Amino acid sequence: MQRKYWSRLLIFAMILLIAAGATTALLKFMVTNTKTDSLHTVGMTPSSTSHAPLSSNGMKMQFPSLPTMPVPVRPSPTTRTSPASAHVSTGDANWTLIYSDDFNGNRLSSTWDTYNGPYTGGQSYYSPQEVRVQNGMLRIAIERKTTHGKPYTSGGLAAFGLAQTYGKYEVRTMLPLGKGLDPYAILWPKTTAPNAAQVDIFESPSPTKNQVLFTNHGIDGSSTGLTASGSFATAFHVFTCEWTPGLLRFLVDGVLQGTVTRSVFTRPMWFGLAISSGDALTGLPDSATSASMEVDWVHIYKYNG
Repeated sequence: MQRKYWSRLLIFAMILLIAAGATTALLKFMVTNTKTDSLHTVGMTPSSTSHAPLSSNGMKMQFPSLPTMPVPVRPSPTTRTSPASAHVSTGDANWTLIYSDDFNGNRLSSTWDTYNGPYTGGQSYYSPQEVRVQNGMLRIAIERKTTHGKPYTSGGLAAFGLAQTYGKYEVRTMLPLGKGLDPYAILWPKTTAPNAAQVDIFESPSPTKNQVLFTNHGIDGSSTGLTASGSFATAFHVFTCEWTPGLLRFLVDGVLQGTVTRSVFTRPMWFGLAISSGDALTGLPDSATSASMEVDWVHIYKYNG
């Protein structure tokens, strides 16, 4: 009886060992044959340009380019906490007005150069014909018109000759309503190195234009952004950017919206205005799109410390 008991116990133990071995082999097979999908991040790259930088003979997206100027890149703005900087100026800067344009008359001042080339990050082509001065206003237009394979034609211009390190920029403008349209004002480096930095003084990809974005795209790859809400397509507003050592201040109608201190650029930049469309930030415009950004005046100041 005792021998029969131990025989049964030995058989049961052997069954347990066989089962354990099979389980181990199965687990090993599953681990070694599991398919692993590597993660990847899709985003804007400096190759095309951050909304990207442009050319009159011719943007983490791209604009056109003037002969020796790179095209600004426009990566999607992100909002991040901006760490304190070791050398940050205050908001009590001293300014000297160096350029003022009220857009009287019927032609652009010689200070401006118009964009002429493809916006490679989207579905529009920049044409000088979409920039006009009429009835005391600068009108930067976009329309459903195919130009060099792009289904939309829009306008843009820049004051390349007024590039400077630090400054204050003011624009009184009313933005165009419409899906797929991103009116903007920009600071872009006076350099041939692509995507060295970029400041979006304002941009508004929202179809209703009830929100504007202010973004600093730093040379370290960071994008520090702020937002403001309002009715920017039904009335004129004054957008201001104050660029001083280690500090960017963004204002709407004289009211401070916020500051940025991370990766503030320290070399000359030029000022530009344009409308981009049909990129990853805006989406495609409506098929019957025809609109314009109206600019009442532009003021550019020199920083005196």
